[in-house]
Order: sequence, then structure tokens, then C-alpha cells
Amino acid sequence: MPEVRMVQEFFIDYYKEKKEIKNQLKYINKLLYVDSIIDFNSKTLNETITKKYDTPILIAEKEKIIYELNNHHKNYNLIIIILSSLTLISSILIVRNKRKQKKLNKRIKSLENNSSKNKKLATKFNSGIEGVPQNVIDSILNNLNSFEKKHLFLDNEIKLNSLAKSLNTNANYLSKVINHFKEKNFNTYLTDLRIDYCINKLKAEKIYRKFTIQAIAYEAGFNNTESFSKAFHKKTGVYPSNFIKKLNKKLEI
Repeated sequence: MPEVRMVQEFFIDYYKEKKEIKNQLKYINKLLYVDSIIDFNSKTLNETITKKYDTPILIAEKEKIIYELNNHHKNYNLIIIILSSLTLISSILIVRNKRKQKKLNKRIKSLENNSSKNKKLATKFNSGIEGVPQNVIDSILNNLNSFEKKHLFLDNEIKLNSLAKSLNTNANYLSKVINHFKEKNFNTYLTDLRIDYCINKLKAEKIYRKFTIQAIAYEAGFNNTESFSKAFHKKTGVYPSNFIKKLNKKLEI
């Protein structure tokens, strides 16, 4: 029927005006189908129908639409690829920036902590001690440094007065410097030096771990085993014999 063909032409024009090329293509295909039936059934009828869209025109229009759809699809895929690439690059940049910021924050925090520590140390070491001249403080600190490096604290006869005399100062000045800069009294200062020396010696020398507790105590500058064991336990939380056993077991493994 000619009316059927007119309906297809109507929808082709309609969707062409709306720029809905997929629907336009759909009705072009329908119209081509209708024309094929008309051609097959009656040549006379085909000649009497007024055709707005002839077969060659329809085919050309169809090919044009297919070409546009393909280009549209390619452009769409290209856009998707570009957007995906941009998203990926953005994500990588965000992650990298976060890592850089994290490292920067850590570095800033570290610098702030160091700065704070340095300020405290500077305040502590630059602040004088009431009643003690600065040149005396400097001299005592230098001498104490030498005293520690040479392990002179292992002498079990050392007293505050005797050490002050050997450092060319008096006991009052020495006691004040140790209290201020070592943050402990003379006896604790001496005991801690001896226990630290003993711990390092036990860790470093296997033969030293075979000594009796009494021998280790005397070697470390203590006058008796009991005072040594108590001082060792106070600093480490274990007695010397248990420390040696654990150390041997750990080194054997």
C-alpha cells in the first residue's frame, strides 16, 4: 500500500529533524524493505507511487548515517579513553602528592622535634649554675668526658671528694655540675656508668660471661656482690645471673 510507504517517509523526516540518526536509520531500512516488496509484487504500482526517497537516495542516506554512527562511536570511545587516562593520571598524581606531603610532614615534624630538643639542650648547657663560674663548668664537663671515656669510674676507691681533687675542682662544684648536666646525683651517676660498662662488656665478650658474679662486680668497680646485683636489677629489671643466662641463650640461637 502506498500509505505504508508514506508512513516510513514521515518517520524518516521526523527523526531527521530531531537528529535521532539511529531511529532515522531504522525507518530507512523499513522503507527499503517496503520498496523491495512493492518491486516484487507490482511494477505498475511502483510506477504510480510518488517517491520522496528513491532507492539510490535511501541507500546514500543510509550509508551516510552508518558513517556518522561509526564516527560517533569512535569519538565516544576516544573520549572514554581520554577520560580514563586523565582519571588514572590524576589518581597517580594525587597518590604521589599525598606521599610527598606525608614525607614532608614527617620531615617538618622531625625538624621541629630536633629544634625543640636542641633548644632544650642549648638552654640547659648555656644556662649557668648559680655560684659556679662558667669557666669552671666548662672545665668540669671536659674532665668528666675524659673520665668516662677512659673508664676511670671502674676504680672502686672513687669518692666525690677524691674525684673533685683529681679534676682540680671542689666537691661542691662537681656535685652541682653532675646534678645539673647529668640529671642525677654523684652516686647514681657513678653506678650507672659502671652498670652500662658491665652490660656492654657482657654482650661483647664471651669470656666475660664466664666470670663469677663476684668477679664481674669487682671488675665493674663495686666493692661487694650484693650492691652490684641490686644496682644491676634496678637498671635492667633482672639480676646479673639471669641476664647472662638469657644472653647466652639468645646468642646460641
